[in-house]
Amino acid sequence: MENLIDIISRAYLLYTRKDDNEIAQHFFQEFDTAKKNSEIIFSKKQFFNKLINELNIQIQRTFHQSSIYNTSSNIPEEHLDAYYETIDHYYLEAQKKYYKFLNDLAIKKIPSPNWEESNDASSLINAINEFGIYLEDPITFIEPNKEIYKSTLVLRKSKLEFLKTEAERAKKATNIDELDELCKVDSSTLSINDSQEDSHNNEIQKAVKEAFNFTLKIDPRKKVQILSDEDFTKLINWVSSYYKNNLSLPVIKNPIMTVNTAKDNIRTAFKKLFVLLHPTKTKPDSFFQLITSCFYPYRKDKKSTIEKCKTPHGYDDLVSKS
Repeated sequence: MENLIDIISRAYLLYTRKDDNEIAQHFFQEFDTAKKNSEIIFSKKQFFNKLINELNIQIQRTFHQSSIYNTSSNIPEEHLDAYYETIDHYYLEAQKKYYKFLNDLAIKKIPSPNWEESNDASSLINAINEFGIYLEDPITFIEPNKEIYKSTLVLRKSKLEFLKTEAERAKKATNIDELDELCKVDSSTLSINDSQEDSHNNEIQKAVKEAFNFTLKIDPRKKVQILSDEDFTKLINWVSSYYKNNLSLPVIKNPIMTVNTAKDNIRTAFKKLFVLLHPTKTKPDSFFQLITSCFYPYRKDKKSTIEKCKTPHGYDDLVSKS
């Protein structure tokens, strides 16, 4: 049987580089090719079971941040405080390195990397280990045949999960025409509810961006950009997820370390956004937890302090410029 890593690599590249969504058909053809070219006799069920198992292995191997953050479960309780102090120190040092890295890029007029889309394996590993960056979409790496891809291939969890779904579809099909028919049915039977949900989520994303666009501007007092471009993206993703998922807190393991503006500017933006999206609701505890979770400097802020916050002088001018 052909190397499963190569089969996955080809499918991944088709899906991510050539925008080919018909991966089930591709897997079905791969099975025919593998069977014809192999001296070993195997069934369709055996082929797809092995393929799906390999995809599961790759999904389980994905990670989104340095392993230093993922070992607390092995630390004895009496040593946890010291462990977290070490993490804080590591994170602060990593952030200093990262801001220097970004500053050096700015001096050279090189755009900041988009780590969520980067396919440079060595740069990603360095950014995760040295700078402590956190990826929303976890990654893993494989080494395909050089004829397929010449360097280490970066695989993202969400894309691997799609490939697994397509492998399961191909396993159930008796012929490739059946898969074509399934695709036609799938695309023609999208429910009105699905369309409405997509539209609602798009409106949320738009509202969140509008609420926090001002954080990409220069703070009038500190004379620097309020949030880095990367931190802005993280904030938009977290807050959008919160509202898209019925006010459920997102997983935030790598909070924003530096905010170059008054706290009340940020608090006011959060409060105004909540009123815009849920005008008749009382703010739940998760709302206040969201603010303290997104920003490391706010981690000890109390609910009562956030609740008492009033729109600060100059806020409207700051927002109107965004």
